[in-house]
Amino acid sequence: MTLDAYQVLEVQSEDDLTGTRVYTEDDKRFSFFAGNVRTRLPLSRGSRDHLVEQLPPSETWGTDFSVIATPRKCHGLVLVPVLVLVLALVLIFALVLVLVLVLALVLVLVLALVLVLVLVLVLVLMLVLVWALDVLLVLHLVLRFRANASSGFGEVVVLMRLLIF
Repeated sequence: MTLDAYQVLEVQSEDDLTGTRVYTEDDKRFSFFAGNVRTRLPLSRGSRDHLVEQLPPSETWGTDFSVIATPRKCHGLVLVPVLVLVLALVLIFALVLVLVLVLALVLVLVLALVLVLVLVLVLVLMLVLVWALDVLLVLHLVLRFRANASSGFGEVVVLMRLLIF
């Protein structure tokens, strides 16, 4: 087959064309593209995309290559990264939930402590108020007793009772 400049030859096949050799007899330069109309990448997804790649001449390939290990697969599905991601998300969710529960517990404890302190303060203020009223009542009775030395015996008993309690 002879092609002139800027002409294109498209070859399609139902079979795999891997390993097909393409060359020229007069060493003219040309570009070679390979691809697929509906490539499914990654294998676990349902999307199918058009994929084309320009292939370099075999003379430029070299002898040293770097490769990346393929993840373990089960029935075409990449399970390891998905399981790691799911476990990481579950762990993060659990940690956030525990943190929220701990913060809620701390808030409840702080509110309970504040309530207890307020109740103690109210109780102390009530005791101080009762004590102040008792002191005022005793002073009132003492002043009445002095002012009226001939007062009845009942006031002396009340005075003695207040001083005892």
